Amino acid sequence: MNVRARHRGDYFIAFIDDFTRFGHVYLISHKSEAFNCFNRYTNLVENKLNTRIKALRTDQGNEYLFEQFKKFYDEKGIARQLTIPYTPQQNSIA
Repeated sequence: MNVRARHRGDYFIAFIDDFTRFGHVYLISHKSEAFNCFNRYTNLVENKLNTRIKALRTDQGNEYLFEQFKKFYDEKGIARQLTIPYTPQQNSIA
């Protein structure tokens, strides 16, 4: 069942730390907003928890494979871990 958020978001994206279980959910209108959300989450983790993200585990969705994401991974030293397709329960941050 499709549920539309108050701000017209059709999707959500959640980032959850494997170790601490610290996480955040973002409501988005387009999957192309994934990079902006991850950038905001990265800043939140670095400023609030005084640590850095070491790895991002995602499915092989195109929203995570844009060149902008790849450049950000390299700049921040974040390892990319791709899961097998159709396993969204595996998405998390290490």
